[in-house]
Amino acid sequence: MKHLALALLVFFFYSCSTADKKDEMKIDVDRALNQKKEVKLSSIVKNLEYIPLEMDSNSLLDENLGILLFDKEIVAINKRKCLLFDRATGKFIKEVLRREEGPDGYSSTTLGFGMLGNESEKTIFFNEFNGKVAVYSLETGERNRIPNPEFGSVAYIDKHTMVCTAMNWDGTKKVKMRVYKDYQYVDSIPNKENYELKTNAVAIFTDEDFFYRTNGKTYYKYMINDTVYEVTDKALLPTYTFAPTEKLPQLELREHPETMGKAMDELYVVKQIMEDNDYVLYQIEYEKEKHCLLYDKEAGEGCRLDEGFTDDIDGGVNLWPDHITEKGEYVFVVNPALLEEDMLAKYNLQEDDNPLIIVGTK
Repeated sequence: MKHLALALLVFFFYSCSTADKKDEMKIDVDRALNQKKEVKLSSIVKNLEYIPLEMDSNSLLDENLGILLFDKEIVAINKRKCLLFDRATGKFIKEVLRREEGPDGYSSTTLGFGMLGNESEKTIFFNEFNGKVAVYSLETGERNRIPNPEFGSVAYIDKHTMVCTAMNWDGTKKVKMRVYKDYQYVDSIPNKENYELKTNAVAIFTDEDFFYRTNGKTYYKYMINDTVYEVTDKALLPTYTFAPTEKLPQLELREHPETMGKAMDELYVVKQIMEDNDYVLYQIEYEKEKHCLLYDKEAGEGCRLDEGFTDDIDGGVNLWPDHITEKGEYVFVVNPALLEEDMLAKYNLQEDDNPLIIVGTK
């Protein structure tokens, strides 16, 4: 791995020392970009469930949308409100939360940097104006707060354990990741050790940390690094890396904030990761363009899918997942405003309708 700042090395090497050694995947982004392929949707899912979200005067959604899929409900979150829909019919049920000051409102959801909530526990994560992370239960209406000023991203490890990344915009914060048990601070990762960036460190992105879940485990990636880690309540365990290292952003970019943005344009910036037993799906931004890529774990090879998976199941539009649920369901979000007339007719949609949710299962 390319040389990183000393503090980051301490952080990562500590994680490595606590992990059981295992073979790590290496995903070659260079090779994948040069292997453009058409991949059939039937290769990743076998069945599709279509859920058009109902148009109600109170349920209009904008394009900046986050989706949480539960057994019987769908939560749709945008910048200003959080809405609940029936999963079977797409019928609008109610507005759950709204962006506003006061004890019932929130300043923002975690949309764009971290997890939206806990699928198995039916909870939603959001930020309050007082700087705390709040965990809202859809079933009970109870709101639990994490006393964590200035956090980056939020994720859960299990029913009782959550982690929050610490902001490191100016390099003065000591702890990279905080661990909470039943909403009370108990530890940090690295455990009880300081973590400092260089004093001239800055952040110009709001989504530098992100998490995803697969097979009951939580995984983490830092934008300015090439490694994906499994998150436990004691350490970060290196799981796989993206390559080549010299084409991935590294912490040294912080030393030159005036040229950092331009430098990132010439690197592979990983913007999204999803995973199941067979594949790693990821998006990168390179030279101001986004690319969708697939890594086949068994074959050890990757390829580029510029327009997503070809729908050979129902003959619809090409699809790229929004995310993969803990149960392994592929969730696709289709914006009617972007569909051609034939596809609008096929899906029985109007151009200004709410999004269509498509769920793919094995």
